[in-house]
Amino acid sequence: MAHDLHSLIRLAKSRVDERQRHLANLLRRSEDLEAHRVALDHRLAQERLAARSDPVLAGLAYGAFVCEAVARRERLSGDIAVIEGRIYAARDGLSSAYRELCTLQTAQERRDRQRATAAARAEQAALDEIGVNGHLRRAEG
Repeated sequence: MAHDLHSLIRLAKSRVDERQRHLANLLRRSEDLEAHRVALDHRLAQERLAARSDPVLAGLAYGAFVCEAVARRERLSGDIAVIEGRIYAARDGLSSAYRELCTLQTAQERRDRQRATAAARAEQAALDEIGVNGHLRRAEG
C-alpha cells in the first residue's frame, strides 16, 4: 500500500514539473510579446522624430507607418491579454498540482510514522516478553 503512495508522489511531482515548465514557457512568451510592443513604441518614437525633422518627405510614409504600427500594437496587446489569461490558468493549475503533491507527501509521512510506531511497539513487546521469560526462569530455578 505504501508503495502505491510513492508511485502517486512521483506522478504528482511529474505533474508539478510539467506545469512549471508550461508556466515558464507562457511567461517567456509574454515577455517576448511585451518586448516586441516596447520595440514598436520605440520605433514609433524614432519615426515621429524623423517626421518632424523632414515633414515633406515623411508626410507620405509616416501616416501609413503609424496606422500599421497602431494596428500591430493592438494585435500585440490582444496577444498579451490572451497569454495573461493562460498564465493565470497555468498558475492555478500549478498551485493545484502542488497542493496535491503536498497532500500525498503528508499522508506518506503519516504512514511512515505509524509504521515506525508499530514497529517500535512490536520490538518493545518482544523485549518485554524476553524480560518476563528471563525473570520467570530465575524465579523457578
